[in-house]
Amino acid sequence: MIFKVFLFTIIPILFFVQVKTNYKLAVLPFSSKGIDELSIQTAESILKLEIEKQNSIKLIRDKEINNSLQPQICDNIECAIEVGKNLQAERVFSAKFIH
Repeated sequence: MIFKVFLFTIIPILFFVQVKTNYKLAVLPFSSKGIDELSIQTAESILKLEIEKQNSIKLIRDKEINNSLQPQICDNIECAIEVGKNLQAERVFSAKFIH
C-alpha cells in the first residue's frame, strides 16, 4: 500500500517542487479514507524528507502549520489557501487519499 502512495504521489511531486526555486512551502497534514494512518504518516514523512533535500525550498515547520490549523482539519482548497496566506507560504501542498 505504501509503495502505491509513494509511486503515484511522492515521485510526481518531486518534479513539481523542482520547477521554481527559493520559495516557502507548507505541506499540510495528509488525510485519508480507507488507508491506514501509519501508511499516510509514512508517505508524508518521506515527502518532507525529500523536499528538505532541496536547498532552495524552505519547508514551513509542522508546529507552525498545526498552530494555523487548530482546531480544524484542512481537506479542501479554500482551507489550504487560507492556511497558506496565514503562514505567508508561496505554495501549499495538501493530499487526501481515498482507497
